[in-house]
Amino acid sequence: YMPLAMRKNFQDLKRAKQMMITPVATVSGSDTLAEFAQVASQHVEVPYFIVKEDNKILGVISRTAAFRAFRKFEEQIRLCDIVSKDYITITEDLTFLDILHQMYIHNVSIALVLNDPDEDSASNVKGLITRDGMANYLSDTVELFTNV
Repeated sequence: YMPLAMRKNFQDLKRAKQMMITPVATVSGSDTLAEFAQVASQHVEVPYFIVKEDNKILGVISRTAAFRAFRKFEEQIRLCDIVSKDYITITEDLTFLDILHQMYIHNVSIALVLNDPDEDSASNVKGLITRDGMANYLSDTVELFTNV
């Protein structure tokens, strides 16, 4: 059962292109944590980095996770050894519910938004959506519906 106010506004749920985090930057999987720190300092507005090798996506690393690893491991550890490979790829036209469902089914916390769904390359990534971002959007949406 869904209240009338929610049903009326349900079609207004955002799509990936409206929720994705941009910009994202790419780094090489062969980069060390020390090299990553230099790149990250040049991209202070970027919270997530796509880790690639030969333009193929290896995974995703957040600025926070990289600096946590920097304290835990030696500076010379390579990004390819610590990158998160738990992500899905989606297109920018998927709705909030579609994304939430896909993230749940695949038990991931990151969805990479691609320009072309058939091309899994780092240069094809437009942005990304996190589980935390989805929770924040849901919280805002519930608040919107309860204030109707």
